[in-house]
Amino acid sequence: MATEQLVWGRTSPRGKRWFEACGAQQLSLQTRDTVYTYSSLSADDSDMDMIEKDVAFGRTDPNTFHWEYSELIHRICDLSVSKTAYRDPIMRVLKAVCCRNGDTGYCQGLNFVVSWLLMFMDENAAFWVLTKIIVDVLVPGFYKGDRTGNSLNGFYIESGVIASFLENFNPSYQRTGLPSLEFSDFFSLQLLIQLFVDSTDLASCIFLWDQLVSEGVSPI
Repeated sequence: MATEQLVWGRTSPRGKRWFEACGAQQLSLQTRDTVYTYSSLSADDSDMDMIEKDVAFGRTDPNTFHWEYSELIHRICDLSVSKTAYRDPIMRVLKAVCCRNGDTGYCQGLNFVVSWLLMFMDENAAFWVLTKIIVDVLVPGFYKGDRTGNSLNGFYIESGVIASFLENFNPSYQRTGLPSLEFSDFFSLQLLIQLFVDSTDLASCIFLWDQLVSEGVSPI
């Protein structure tokens, strides 16, 4: 990580690779729109209310992350100088994503994903990478909640796949008598919704994101 010379809100070599590999760059070139195009629009009030609570009130500040992530954020973004310099880009990207993808809206956990992306890239790249992941990489409806009439069906599909792995590749689990689907839903919620951010160690998260942006999710 030290060799990557990360700067908050600036695109690093790894961030550039992610931007290109997942198809976000190509998607952005299909339109002249940017993160600022969408962040200047009016978003759904309920989305903005949750974004405000999750970001402006400090729920995404470094001290809410596990220590590896927290130390990294503190190293590349001096919050003692200005918290707004950290929070405002997160809020702009989240608002832009909600306006660009109105049928999805805001889902708690995306605040951590956007913070993660801004460690490696600028606001515009972070916006397009997250949009590409939501629209084309993840299972359809992954982040759609009750407001849009979906209630995270995409997440529950992925959780069902994990439950199947537990049943078929870990015979000892079957002897526990625990319901595999309910168990998977419980332990994988934060892991999947936050796309491994703050749910795994830093090196593992980087590895998993390298795979996610280059290979996407496996077909079911």
